[in-house]
Amino acid sequence: MRTVYVRLFFSFLHLSGPKYVTVGEEARISAILLGEEGKILSGMAIDFYLVNENSSELLESSFTNSSGDATIFYTPSDAGDFTVKAFYKGDSNHTDSSSIHLLTVLEKQQYFGFILFVLFFVVVFVIGVRMISRRRRSDEI
Repeated sequence: MRTVYVRLFFSFLHLSGPKYVTVGEEARISAILLGEEGKILSGMAIDFYLVNENSSELLESSFTNSSGDATIFYTPSDAGDFTVKAFYKGDSNHTDSSSIHLLTVLEKQQYFGFILFVLFFVVVFVIGVRMISRRRRSDEI
């Protein structure tokens, strides 16, 4: 009896996305899957996870397109520093591979009150300047 060993081809996964995003803002996260010698691997399932200290949560799975690109859109609901992990399970011809991306989610800034304050100040200033210029004109007459 003869033993036959089959060599799997390596796969390489590269994950990219924004470094910063605001709570409630949609982030585009992409993974590119390549085989040995830069060969594009299309039609392969990529799992995207949100990883924290204690657990990982599957965000979504996506299949690579004809360019080897798999993309998801993630809208965070909490602020903080997160790790996004993309994972390719491999197949009968290719090894598994993974990649991580660090994502900082910032609190949504509440500028509305500040904008109202500035607008109020500008309106009061303009009204004051007009009243002063009218008084000066009436004093000159």
